[in-house]
Amino acid sequence: MKKLFFFLLLLLLFGCETTGDPRQGGFFGWNEGKAQQRQGSLRGTLSEEEDAGRRDKAASGELERERQARTAEEASLRSDLATLDADLNRIQQQIQSAEAGTVQQQRKKQKAQQELARLKKQKGQIQKSSLAVQQKKEKIEMLNREIESLLQMVSNL
Repeated sequence: MKKLFFFLLLLLLFGCETTGDPRQGGFFGWNEGKAQQRQGSLRGTLSEEEDAGRRDKAASGELERERQARTAEEASLRSDLATLDADLNRIQQQIQSAEAGTVQQQRKKQKAQQELARLKKQKGQIQKSSLAVQQKKEKIEMLNREIESLLQMVSNL
């Protein structure tokens, strides 16, 4: 009976699976080779996670740069629209102060007022539109050219 008990005790101690995790293997179940293999696997996982973190950080930086560029473009667009508004207001004042003594001058003044109203409407549409910033910039350039021609018309009043 003692031999059987001793044999079962030895079987229990040495019959267990060995592991590389010292928290799981117990006193006799721990294997240094498996531990080194486990450590290598953990280092590989850590390296992969660090690489993923660096990629995420780079992507985040790129997104932040894009956000800053868009913010700058939008600020430029707002400035361009404010300039357009100031030009249109200046033209409106010139039209209102223009003397229209003859019928031909009155027609020119009326045409200038209609053109001014059309340009103001277009400016408002640009502001409200959901176009991309570049498309809005192109439309603003077109309005600037039309404003220049309206200025020439008004200066001839």
